[in-house]
Amino acid sequence: MKHFSSCKANRYLSYISDNNLPFPQHQISTSFTDGMYGDAYVHLLNSAITVGDFVELIGSFDEEIYKKIIEPKEVHLMAPPATWKKALEKRFSGKISEYTRVSFHPMVATFAAKAATAFKKEKKLSIEGYPVEIKPIEKKLLPVLLEEEWSSDVVANTMVNNKKDFQGFGFVAGIGTKIIGGIGCYTLYRNGIEIEIDTQAEYRRRGIATLLSLRMLEECGRRNLACHWDAMNIASASLAKKLGFIEKSQYSCTMLSRS
Repeated sequence: MKHFSSCKANRYLSYISDNNLPFPQHQISTSFTDGMYGDAYVHLLNSAITVGDFVELIGSFDEEIYKKIIEPKEVHLMAPPATWKKALEKRFSGKISEYTRVSFHPMVATFAAKAATAFKKEKKLSIEGYPVEIKPIEKKLLPVLLEEEWSSDVVANTMVNNKKDFQGFGFVAGIGTKIIGGIGCYTLYRNGIEIEIDTQAEYRRRGIATLLSLRMLEECGRRNLACHWDAMNIASASLAKKLGFIEKSQYSCTMLSRS
């Protein structure tokens, strides 16, 4: 089996071209083909691209590739081929669940920059009598965010042990000294980012995610970066539409979990 890290993405693209393998289709896989983040595995005429806990499978079920992609505790297979679904039912011992994701057209930097005006209107949000403060994610906050399951993905992929010239960035929402929400770069593209956002369960539906999103869009506009949004659930999709993202497509996803 051949393994290609993101710094060897061009070699991977040449290899699949020479062997008439299909080109990756999903947006998140672009992080790898852009040479920014992720890995690719090829065995025979089958391939897999992994970016964080997302996987795009190309071709038929392959035992060698299967052994590589199931290593993480949780894996999301983006629109897996039918042969993979049948094989997983026989081999995977954890929980298998199907759900639908919603992808959106990227928000270009010039449009994202307009979020600055909206952010200024929203930033007076208060909860339980305390003002909600939005602050940049600094290094000292990384261990705190990594400890919590709800916030770890905000920083894990692009702000921890990332040796790329283009580092991830993000913001946290807090009341007093308590962090109640966070937003960051799930992955990076050559000219943009994939947004990752979450809020502590007890503080959801109070406007925190909206406030964080507006601040992130404002920052992307300042940095001249396009914003990408791929929603896992209705709440995430609704927020994206509220912010001005335009739906592109819906696709099936298979989640493998050992928890």
